[in-house]
Amino acid sequence: MPDLLSTSLSGLRAFQRALDTTGHNVANANTPGYSRQVVEFAARAGQSSGSGYVGNGVQITTIKRIYDNLLGEQLQSSMSGQARFDTLNSLAGRIDTLLADPDTGLNQGLQSFYAAAQDLATDPASIPTRQALLGQAEGIANRFRSLDRQLGNLSAEINGRLEIAVEDINRLASSIAEVNDRIALTQGTGTQPPNDLLDQRDELVRQLSAQVSVSTTVQDDGAMNVFFGSGQTLVIGSEARTLSTRPGEFDPTQLTVAYEGASGSTALDNTLTGGTLGGLLDFRNQLLDPARQSIGQTAIAFATQFNAQHNAGMDLRGNLGQNVFAVSSPGVLYSSNNTGGGTITTGITNLGGLTGADYVLDFDGAGYSLRRADTE
Repeated sequence: MPDLLSTSLSGLRAFQRALDTTGHNVANANTPGYSRQVVEFAARAGQSSGSGYVGNGVQITTIKRIYDNLLGEQLQSSMSGQARFDTLNSLAGRIDTLLADPDTGLNQGLQSFYAAAQDLATDPASIPTRQALLGQAEGIANRFRSLDRQLGNLSAEINGRLEIAVEDINRLASSIAEVNDRIALTQGTGTQPPNDLLDQRDELVRQLSAQVSVSTTVQDDGAMNVFFGSGQTLVIGSEARTLSTRPGEFDPTQLTVAYEGASGSTALDNTLTGGTLGGLLDFRNQLLDPARQSIGQTAIAFATQFNAQHNAGMDLRGNLGQNVFAVSSPGVLYSSNNTGGGTITTGITNLGGLTGADYVLDFDGAGYSLRRADTE
């Protein structure tokens, strides 16, 4: 039978727990990813008496966190996009600075070279003017080499940052799988949500989304599955898959990202989007590689045209001119999957036909086919 003392004690116990929860909220005010928790009260079941049901005090039905799943997913997506664009912006700015710098870019060097060429055309018999043009030719060649070297260093930096991003993704995936296991165990032994563990997992997912774009689903036991790329599983329950880096199929100096799944290792570069990892791959594919190709195309066009013009003239002794610049043949990179020993010889016979694109030559056992690499 309810009495005043037990009813009052139920209120004291309930509000003591509410004060404990408030203290927990205050203590974690600066904890990353923490969600404020609130106590929900309900009247205890009354007891029947001759005059009706008599109230039996108050009880706590649950302690829940103030968290909106929709807002959480939007924040996760926004963090992924911001990390991608921040990475692209900072790296693109470095290429812009490199090419626009008068000490390293091509504009000033080309202007000086053409000015020297004009001086020589005005006074072709002047030995100092001829020496000045040769000096400018060496200078512009050095500028092309310097640009290629610095862009090559930037490519090596991208490799290093890809390795760091992959390590972070593997660490976060492993941590999410571990928290999943604890959440499933906790929910299997009680009816109350493990709020702090849920906050911890959501914070890990947000950190993961800053590395690569992911999507999530929650199982009946409370464990969260994490997917990325074109639907590959990164975390399922308490099990985490891993990513790795390996030399590219055609260019071993450029690392590619691979998924280590149950069926083996699979390259993923074209399917990874968002986050720092997606930003690094986008920068390399959309800005860095095209910039290196464009500079190479410019160098070939410049050197070939000047050589042709120079060969049409004569030196002071009446001999026909020779090439001033050495022009290399296009490079050929062989697939690491090749098993044969065939070789390919390349050359440039039509300067106007250069596109600056990479091409892939395939052999299917019966014949060869040539395609642009960016049409895959």
